[in-house]
Amino acid sequence: MFATTSKIGGGEKRGQNSGPVPITDHAHERWAERAATAEIDIESAWHQSIPVNAPVRDADMARLYAPCDVLFVVRGGTVTTACPANYDSLDISELGECSSCANLDTLHYGDAACRWCGSEQRQVEMTNGVTVTYTEEQ
Repeated sequence: MFATTSKIGGGEKRGQNSGPVPITDHAHERWAERAATAEIDIESAWHQSIPVNAPVRDADMARLYAPCDVLFVVRGGTVTTACPANYDSLDISELGECSSCANLDTLHYGDAACRWCGSEQRQVEMTNGVTVTYTEEQ
């Protein structure tokens, strides 16, 4: 099942996906164009992507597929397009950059492996300037 929730007054938009999501033909065409070298279909890429805030896109929800720098835009519960990720217009302050593959990920405390390349991260530079160092608990 696919659901989106919006708080109009506060400007906060959230969503989750736990099943098939409708994807327009236009989005399929844009994915084929913008992720031509990806060895993954659009549906799988959507499910692996990271929720981000993309205020300039006027979307119900946006998700980033970092390995191809593609932003999925959702309107009315449907993925309507796959556009180039303009990082300057996205709120990526809570994402960290993998030191091995350089892709952005949600690397929160305790998530020591990159979702894209599987590399173990001991130190992550967050896009907001904070450096997180992971240590073994004793």
